[in-house]
Amino acid sequence: MSAPVWSDREGRWTLRVYENRRCVKKFTSTKKGVAGRNEVLKKRTEYECGGTVKASVAYEWARFLDDLSVRYCPEALRNVEIIGKNNILPKCKHKIVSSMSVNEWQIIINSARKKNGELYSRRYYKTVRQIVGSFLKFCERDGLQVANSALLYTPKNAPQKEKAIITPFVAKRLFDDNEPFAQDYFIHFYRVLYLCGLRPSECCGLRWVDLDGDRLTIRRAVTRTMRVTEGKTENSRRTQFLPDIALREFEAQRALTQSLNSPWIFPNFSGGMLCQDLPAKHWVKIRQELNCENVALYNFRHSYITNLATAGLPLICLKSLCGHSLDMPTLEVYGHTTESELRLAQDTLNRIFAAL
Repeated sequence: MSAPVWSDREGRWTLRVYENRRCVKKFTSTKKGVAGRNEVLKKRTEYECGGTVKASVAYEWARFLDDLSVRYCPEALRNVEIIGKNNILPKCKHKIVSSMSVNEWQIIINSARKKNGELYSRRYYKTVRQIVGSFLKFCERDGLQVANSALLYTPKNAPQKEKAIITPFVAKRLFDDNEPFAQDYFIHFYRVLYLCGLRPSECCGLRWVDLDGDRLTIRRAVTRTMRVTEGKTENSRRTQFLPDIALREFEAQRALTQSLNSPWIFPNFSGGMLCQDLPAKHWVKIRQELNCENVALYNFRHSYITNLATAGLPLICLKSLCGHSLDMPTLEVYGHTTESELRLAQDTLNRIFAAL
């Protein structure tokens, strides 16, 4: 699809529509800057919609997804598609984008429900609002007059979902080698999640070259679709100094998988790259035995953060250890965490886990 081009010689914007490599339509505007560019984009939209200004939500949504496919990873794009299919398009796909008010969009956000009629979590509604806002901004760039996305808000009655964590009693049982589940193939995977605060995808991405003495470098993550990425955020690549108990778990894992001769620290049963869905499936049975059925693999990370925050670790150090942006303006003042601060975190973790 061609883009608007400004010509200083002609003093106008020009946008050509091609079919089979042949120009079938040309739109122009003598307005300078963004106004002229938006005008030719609007003319093209009118032409592609059958010569009317009535671009439907369904039409613009398809174009919106095409735009996101260039910038989003497949997993993130899939989430947008699912939310659109379940909570946005059923209520407005035949409506005209430019005719919808802020209140109409807000009603769509507020009325999102699970299949059983229950409310989603506050975080989910925030995501829906962000997607609607991004869609409206895309339509605006496409030359349409749309509602002001800045006026949208997250419903106040949306429940705040509490983060489940591993209690000290459950943690002690998890590290008890006499428990029946201690023979599970992924027992060291679970223990490392708890001791290092890794995301499950990061744990799947660990290789033995990432472990140098007591220094662990997190370099990659493995998505559920078996794609190797650099991680969830720009801060995901990081270094940790491991507490003593974590080093013992890594050595136990090395002994367990030595016969597989795999470069992965946590390989699948044949020594290949592990998908997080497999240890997650095993964890369902183990958490029933531990009486913590509300704890998912990602909650190990919440437990880690809770332990360190309760111990009084500085926020900037916590941010570095977790590989998270921790959206706090004060953190932006500081630079990278120093090695001495990471060593302090290591000592703190040794104290926290001494009772395990």
